[in-house]
Amino acid sequence: MGFTAIDDNIGSLRNNGYEGQFTFVPVTNQNVHWTVGLNFGHYNNRITKLPQKEIISGNVGQLGSTKKLTVGSSVYDFYIREWAGVDPTNGKPMWYKDGANGRTTTSVYADATQYFSGSALPDFYGGVNSSIRFKQFELYALVAYNIGGKVLDLDEVMIMHTGENTGRTWSSQILDRWTPENTNTNVPRLTTTATNWNSISTRFLYDASYVRLKNLSLSYSLPEKWANQLGMGKLRLYARGENLLTYYKHKGMDPEQAVDGVTFYRYPSQKTYTFGLDLSF
Repeated sequence: MGFTAIDDNIGSLRNNGYEGQFTFVPVTNQNVHWTVGLNFGHYNNRITKLPQKEIISGNVGQLGSTKKLTVGSSVYDFYIREWAGVDPTNGKPMWYKDGANGRTTTSVYADATQYFSGSALPDFYGGVNSSIRFKQFELYALVAYNIGGKVLDLDEVMIMHTGENTGRTWSSQILDRWTPENTNTNVPRLTTTATNWNSISTRFLYDASYVRLKNLSLSYSLPEKWANQLGMGKLRLYARGENLLTYYKHKGMDPEQAVDGVTFYRYPSQKTYTFGLDLSF
């Protein structure tokens, strides 16, 4: 009927992990109440059954495969070529290759060997929250964190071309490209000849660890007797900020990604500020 493939449930997975939460109350009295919360989680995924020995998947155009499914591995494991840097003698990109005499390098992307290169799943993830109430004031903060795991930045792939993609923007890293005077670099020379250097490899695979200030809010509640004198039940003023600060080593990408660990034209989280008034009669 013209179809080359169909979707079907052809295998089995086992998912397991654990989550935990702690709540502390360091200070509590008539004027001050302070609570601190910590939550954490860990998640595992394993393939337990397949109809064949292996399945290569995850193609993105001509960029290369990203996943190799085998019994015992995870659907979140990356299976990609390993970046070996730039040849300082000619500026060509290099990847690692397995051969009869061991591991060598090659400047031909198609000849490079694909390896398991880590998982998109973090070692730990969770958050820390703190709420401090002092008389009529309340300060609340929420910090989210992710430790371990990998993320494949395909947005960077699109802006790290070598010049053959006319009209497409460039990363500022291109300023550090290979030239006869600049041979110690990780950015190949510019050329109109396709070298596939920006195809999928560990060159664009990054540690997914981050810490983000997700929420920070400060509020003031007018004493109830004062509100009653004004003919109101309650009056509360507040200011809130979201995604205010993020600590992450890889610049230019939102570290909060989908569980598969691949980002491709995904809209980032917005930094927002909100000011409000809660009023009841």
